[in-house]
Amino acid sequence: MRIVPRTASIRANRAVDRIRRAAVAEVYAFWRRRPVDPNLVLYESFAGNGMLCNPEAIFRGLRAAPDFTHLKHVWVLANNHDNLSVTREFAGDSSVRFVRPQSLAYYRALATSGYLINNATFPAQFSKRIEQVYLNTWHGTPLKRMGYDIGDRAARVGNVVRNFLLADYLLAANRFMTEQMYETGHRLHNIYRGHIIEEGYPRIDRQFVDSSGVAAITERLEATGLPIGGRKIILYAPTWKGESFARPSDDAAELLRRVTELEALIDTKRYVVLLKIHQVVYKFAAERTEFSGRLVPNEIPTNAVLAATEILVTDYSSTFFDFLSTGRPIAFLTPDIDDYAGYRGLYTESDNWPGPVVRTVSELAVELNIIARSGPRPASAQKYRVMAQKYAGHEDGHATERVIDIVFRGQRDGYEVRHVATDDRTSILINVGSLRPGHITTAALNLLNAIDHGRYDVSVVFPNSRVRGVLEKQAEIHPAVRQFVRVGGMNGAKIAHLRRRYQWHSADLSAHSRSPRQKSLWDEEWTRCFGSSVFDYAVDFSGRDPLWATLMLHAPSARRSIWLHDGVSVEVPETDGENHRQSQHTRGILSLYREYDNLVSTSPELEEINAERLAQYAPREKFVSTFDREDVPPSPPDALNHRAAAFDRFQRAIGALPRSA
Repeated sequence: MRIVPRTASIRANRAVDRIRRAAVAEVYAFWRRRPVDPNLVLYESFAGNGMLCNPEAIFRGLRAAPDFTHLKHVWVLANNHDNLSVTREFAGDSSVRFVRPQSLAYYRALATSGYLINNATFPAQFSKRIEQVYLNTWHGTPLKRMGYDIGDRAARVGNVVRNFLLADYLLAANRFMTEQMYETGHRLHNIYRGHIIEEGYPRIDRQFVDSSGVAAITERLEATGLPIGGRKIILYAPTWKGESFARPSDDAAELLRRVTELEALIDTKRYVVLLKIHQVVYKFAAERTEFSGRLVPNEIPTNAVLAATEILVTDYSSTFFDFLSTGRPIAFLTPDIDDYAGYRGLYTESDNWPGPVVRTVSELAVELNIIARSGPRPASAQKYRVMAQKYAGHEDGHATERVIDIVFRGQRDGYEVRHVATDDRTSILINVGSLRPGHITTAALNLLNAIDHGRYDVSVVFPNSRVRGVLEKQAEIHPAVRQFVRVGGMNGAKIAHLRRRYQWHSADLSAHSRSPRQKSLWDEEWTRCFGSSVFDYAVDFSGRDPLWATLMLHAPSARRSIWLHDGVSVEVPETDGENHRQSQHTRGILSLYREYDNLVSTSPELEEINAERLAQYAPREKFVSTFDREDVPPSPPDALNHRAAAFDRFQRAIGALPRSA
């Protein structure tokens, strides 16, 4: 048998992956040039894990509405075998079809559907077309800290923030979710231009069923092999664990051990304990026979199970916010609360949770037995009422109807539809370059510290990187600054990118504004990165990367500035290798200077030199410096005055203050 060397196998796999990615990109580009179908709705829940959550509720609401029978529906399902009940339910229905995530059919639907509904994120390639309506419902009121609140690097939340900024509508179950998760946690204040719908969660409507509805849910659970047998349900529904949603920890065996231990300590003639594992870790338990008779199938929506649940046991899952609308008891099993709160953080301390909080299964059994005998303790009942009013005030069983009214019928009057909070600060987007240690990075960090963040809402953008030194520099960015990381790459047909690269090779980037196709390519990339965000000022502080030098010119309505660090050499020798590429980059960026409002040198002397040497690329009045001619660089009085002077010079350089100010 012939053994293929490991390195050769790796190269072959990489080549296949490149070919696949190229094919996907070409297909997506092809369909993005085709008309959008206003009667087509694409749904995705938990990256295709099932027909679940808010998208499922909206789907069924639309299907039941007489005025939307004309709609066609596409569901993203990663595995049909794990979703047999829904694929069988719609097998003979021509208006419903299923596609696999990342398939060619998926990208066709992503490009041409008039409505896009997701409870998480579409992939990095996704960029909403102007004719599309994108509703992001998210998947729960957060107890765990989210987004930038976690204190993690920007790459972790990059695609989430990007999806939010692309969305026409964001769904919030309550005001807390609007303010804490969207505005603060993901820093959408001031920059998100869409609408937030604050009318409750469609998925929670499933919990408002009568006794016959509960009986139907129980029957469905029993049909999957769960031995309920007339007993009341205790549902154990913990969240996922681990440092990454994409790579969760496999704690299935531990969860099963807890269920088994609990069963031995409660009245199993009266109660049955069922286990509902989070979507992203369900795969760890699905094929293991020891979970038989305990594991709720993933394809049964959690809120349907909650409707039939007598007591909920959870940890840090947003499921408990949903359950508040039932008025039934909740208990919290949190053996790892110290570690979990330490690395992830919680918005609400456990002292305020609406039920007993315990660390061991034996303690949990004691509390459940008390609840079974006499109901929740008075202190828990009071906390329950407070939290239900705060987090479940909109839940009445009709949230789906209201969301459909707003998104599909265009009816906003009388509904809680709002914009994110804004203030009167001026907004600035700054490309700070690679953030590799060096003088440009040092200067950028110093600038961010000098800016008056009470007057300016500042965002920075930089490439994605895993280099330790770069990550350390990211951590040094002023905490008031919003961090964007560019994830993914440009969309568009290969022929368009060949033309773009040819122009880069010829050191002429001006086609980005002269050629309608090239302009469209760059406008789409701006939208893919920043959605509908609008900034007052766009600054290419790095000034060295053709991609960013070009892209910043597509910031809509912004006054644009580019830095000329240490002067720009026009006479760069044409040599081979890296110097030759840098020469092309430099000369290409020069071709863009005429389109910038300000060409910023770092001293008056360099301003004069650059204005003279680069006269063929831009008129004299565009050249400025971070010092006025009358300015004298401040002798070091104190650091505060020095930062104030640097801030004033920056404002003059970008045109925020008159040069004579």
